Amino acid sequence: MFMAGEAGADQAETRRIAEALAREARRRARPTAINRSFAMIGAAIIVMSVAPWPAVWYWLGLIAVFVAVGWAQYLIATRRWFRDWMVYAFVAFDTALLVFTLIYPNPLNPPDLPPQMALRFGNSAYLFIVTGALAMTLRPALILWGGVCGAVFWGAAIVWLATLPGAVLETGDGEDFVSLLGNPHFVDVAVQVQFAAVFLIVSALVAAGSAAARRAANLSRYLPAEAVSELAERDAPFGAEREAAAAVLFTDIVGFTALAERLGPKAAIGLLREAQALVATAVAEAHGVLDKFIGDGAMATFGAFPMLETEGRAPPAARALAAALRIAVDAEAWSRAREARGEAPARIVVGLHFGPVLLGEVGAAQRMEFAVIGDTVNVASRLEHLCRALDLSVAVSEEAMAAAGWPEGPERIGTEALRGRAKPVIVWGLPAQRPSATAFS
Repeated sequence: MFMAGEAGADQAETRRIAEALAREARRRARPTAINRSFAMIGAAIIVMSVAPWPAVWYWLGLIAVFVAVGWAQYLIATRRWFRDWMVYAFVAFDTALLVFTLIYPNPLNPPDLPPQMALRFGNSAYLFIVTGALAMTLRPALILWGGVCGAVFWGAAIVWLATLPGAVLETGDGEDFVSLLGNPHFVDVAVQVQFAAVFLIVSALVAAGSAAARRAANLSRYLPAEAVSELAERDAPFGAEREAAAAVLFTDIVGFTALAERLGPKAAIGLLREAQALVATAVAEAHGVLDKFIGDGAMATFGAFPMLETEGRAPPAARALAAALRIAVDAEAWSRAREARGEAPARIVVGLHFGPVLLGEVGAAQRMEFAVIGDTVNVASRLEHLCRALDLSVAVSEEAMAAAGWPEGPERIGTEALRGRAKPVIVWGLPAQRPSATAFS
């Protein structure tokens, strides 16, 4: 029963992703058709300037077909019954049409050249336009599909040319091969197979690069740059749930709701962005991970990701405390600068705890999120709230102080009960409006 339920959830997720891709294709269909039309108009101008008449009418007709196919994609993409597989069908049709255009002789040209001569003009290079265009979609499967279509259709065209009456396939050595090169009916099958293979390899490389770029883009939204490159190489970046000893830091703007009401939306969002930038800078310079922004607050972790812990760097708790003290100092300076500009001052408070955490994915098939959870996270959040009652700018647990090496700066406040938690904690902290910075390497 459980396995059947999991299979059903996977199928539902697959359908959901396909529907999402179809919606995105519908959204982009009109601008794509317009851009394609302008590109074809440019191609038509070039053709009219270089191709002889009346042969030019053939090329203009093919260009018109490309334009019509682009608008057909738009019309179909706007229908409710549109599905993502249709995008793959259009890519296949486009690639086949391009190969036909490059290989099939223009019937309006004088019939003095055999069809095999089409291979002498380097037209195959135009197929890489397909790869370049598909690369912009950042869809690895679609890029690879375009490569397969290009290799298959080009191979089919070579087979057609090689089986035409009069085609010459034999290769020789020395002068014999030189004479073959001068034969307009000669088809060098080995060279064409090599091109198809290279085209497929390039498409695979672009697809792999696109996959890595997508993973890196997603990871970079919440991980430091130094961790992104390693995690982006993994199909399941975070793997199974795991435990770690980490420092967890929470920040919040005191009284932000009242501030936002008084300032109005535009000024409030400006204040929020300034505060978020202040916190993000302090966390990044202490080599922490900015886990998430939560309304007007933020959560950061130190030591939760082993690949970030390099030799010679200060322990996670020491770096976390350095970040907390840095936030306190910078927040005080920022608040004074706001007052000097005639703007409303603001106060940022910080809670910090050190202990075991669990890392893993949470959510449902429709929406997954990587999370750091556990009692350590809850205690850090409660310490941040405790700053208001104790009039502190930074509240640190004794566990965090011990893991940081008992640095100077924070003072012992005493034992405090935390809301929703049976066991009290010993709190150390910095009194509000009297921040003191301690630097850690």
